[in-house]
Amino acid sequence: PKGKIYGFEPNIEQYNISKNRLSNKNNVEIFNCGLAEKEGYLPLYVSDRFGEHWGSSSFLKPKMHTELCPDITFKKCVYVKTINLDVFIEKSGLKTIDLMWLDMQGYEYPCLRSSPNSLLQTKYIYTEVCKKELYENNILYDDMRIWMESSGYEMLYEEMDSNSGNVLFKNLRNID
Repeated sequence: PKGKIYGFEPNIEQYNISKNRLSNKNNVEIFNCGLAEKEGYLPLYVSDRFGEHWGSSSFLKPKMHTELCPDITFKKCVYVKTINLDVFIEKSGLKTIDLMWLDMQGYEYPCLRSSPNSLLQTKYIYTEVCKKELYENNILYDDMRIWMESSGYEMLYEEMDSNSGNVLFKNLRNID
């Protein structure tokens, strides 16, 4: 209740659903944009499952995702607004981030790589990772883990299936 939560959703339909669900939460602020290397616009490959919005949309073009999950389709691509995480944090005046939760369908690495200050200011990062190339050019988990470790983080927890999963990293630098 004392914390502040910032959310980013580039898909306008999903943004509207989230905005409605969170309208009574004073400590939650959600933005209709995606986190990326820089401010601007990127194509978003919009997913659906049986005609309903589905949480697999990505800035990366689907690859193995379509064969591993044939009921999830990507019938349209729309351009959406983006912001760099470091730019957002600087504009917001944030000094420390307790937990960053990234579920960006393979785009976590480009987001973090382009935001080195955010990496320094964040205590924990909980992120989705891919073990296969579900989206074109997504970084694979082993490489992501090596990069996170070289960036001063250690892996605390992982929950994986054969294709993907979620991992909790802890910043080893002393952050107050």
